[in-house]
Amino acid sequence: MRSSSRATGSPARGRTRISPRPIRTPGPAAGPGAHPRAAGARADELLERTYYPDDPYEVTELGADPISGADALDALKMTESRWGNSARRGTQRLLARGVVAVCGRFTIPAVRTAVSRSG
Repeated sequence: MRSSSRATGSPARGRTRISPRPIRTPGPAAGPGAHPRAAGARADELLERTYYPDDPYEVTELGADPISGADALDALKMTESRWGNSARRGTQRLLARGVVAVCGRFTIPAVRTAVSRSG
């Protein structure tokens, strides 16, 4: 008599068994450099309160590092377009570092659009 693979609990031939355990992700501090399966739970802070310069003229003026802080962002005179471009670059950086989900309460429409378009 042939035994069924389902009865023994082993996966059927050619099929991948899915573990019933949830994947553990870091706490709310997930962000750049986090565990490869991490979710960017505080992405709203990373994308709406941080500016990611990219253009060559910006890099020479501002440097290549992200800029955060209320005073620094006020000095940049952020527009909707600038926020959207910054959020796109920030989302790309998060995804490049292995973040698989970007979530948060995005209040700036251009940021919301950039994140939704990233997939």
